[in-house]
Amino acid sequence: MSDRNGRDALTAFQVEQATQSSYAMGKVCELPGRVADLEALKLALAGQRLSVGYVRHTGASADTETVTINGRVYEYDTGGAITGDVAVDISGGNSAAQSATALALAINTDTGADVDALVATDGTTVILVGRTAATAFSLAETLGNGSVSAAMMIAGLDAADRLVVFGRYVVTAADVAQLATGGEIVVGCLEDPGSTPELVNLLAADAAGSFYSVANLGFRLARVNTNNYALLLRDPGAVLAATDQVRFALGA
Repeated sequence: MSDRNGRDALTAFQVEQATQSSYAMGKVCELPGRVADLEALKLALAGQRLSVGYVRHTGASADTETVTINGRVYEYDTGGAITGDVAVDISGGNSAAQSATALALAINTDTGADVDALVATDGTTVILVGRTAATAFSLAETLGNGSVSAAMMIAGLDAADRLVVFGRYVVTAADVAQLATGGEIVVGCLEDPGSTPELVNLLAADAAGSFYSVANLGFRLARVNTNNYALLLRDPGAVLAATDQVRFALGA
């Protein structure tokens, strides 16, 4: 979908659910007459960030092959005894799709599992989500036709308060001229967040509020002094126009 300027439109986007716990005690930098809205909130994450990974099947599995998750061995089995911890029953078929279904079932019915499992839409990949936050579980496999995402699942974080600053910057004609030279403009600033911040989200919209792709925009967070950070924006694709809005969230 495209807007009237031919820019790729975004019809939907996802945001992580969060609940407001209190206003932040910190401050945000002031850019008089430039930032339409800037609000600092302290958010408590609605849930813990859990570690993630996956097991990919590229073909048939075989008896005695294994997938090991945090030291717990899931063994593909066509019948009989196993040497691993949990049997993955492939006696009814061992195609890539059947193997994925069997592995997910074995994990989800295992009371000693450290992860939950879900078969992806491709039918052959098993998505793994840790049951305990802030833990990077190890992954290994002996599959003849398959692989794991990495030797370690990507670790999660415990639920905790985070400082998040939401900003809405309205682009001016002067900004467009500056961007056309290849230069940068500053669209937001975070004062003394206590740790190095990161860009949580960045959206662009026209004056009517219709979102469009930000794929051609460049951005970076730059330290202004010892404690403050500015969000700088480039527009090498020349997609921004005067009165467009840049909406962002900075987290620390």
